[in-house]
Amino acid sequence: MNGDVSNVNIGKENKLAGISVILLILGPFFLGLPSLIGIILLLVALYRISSKLKIDAFRKVLIATIVFLIGLIIASIISFSFMFAGHILGSMFRTDNFELTEYIISEFLSTFLPLVMLFFFFLIMYAITLYSSYLIKKAFEGLAYKTRYNLFRTGGAFIWWGALLSIVLVGLLLSLIGWIILAVAFFKSPGKIQVL
Repeated sequence: MNGDVSNVNIGKENKLAGISVILLILGPFFLGLPSLIGIILLLVALYRISSKLKIDAFRKVLIATIVFLIGLIIASIISFSFMFAGHILGSMFRTDNFELTEYIISEFLSTFLPLVMLFFFFLIMYAITLYSSYLIKKAFEGLAYKTRYNLFRTGGAFIWWGALLSIVLVGLLLSLIGWIILAVAFFKSPGKIQVL
């Protein structure tokens, strides 16, 4: 039975992941550049950890990242296109003569249509954030199971609940707490793991 168990050292990967999570946390305060560096470093660290522990945490976080970025780009393009179209259509109905019907149509198209599209942008981003955070939660549940260090599970759960409650501002705070818990988990988790 002892022949099937091997010791795996993930101490360096844990430190790299901990630093990357700190960069993710600081990113919004510095125009996002630390977040970009942080997600790249986190993916590198999770790739190494996943390879050594034979888990799929890297794949799940990679998919979550790709889905979020593609969703953000698509939702932005669609929303800004409709907002621009609403502005153009609204200005087409404006004339030198004041007519109430034209004024109402103009204001509707230039004001209401962009607001509707902004609502749909947030709705699309909410759904994408929920899916991405679910994958992140599952990735860290797997890491918690393999390392037998439940702080990873707790951090992932906070991120998931934060995304779910992001409609109310408390969700953003929960997500931030989740990422802080993950940073602590990476720095405090054991560097040597027994793998079956």
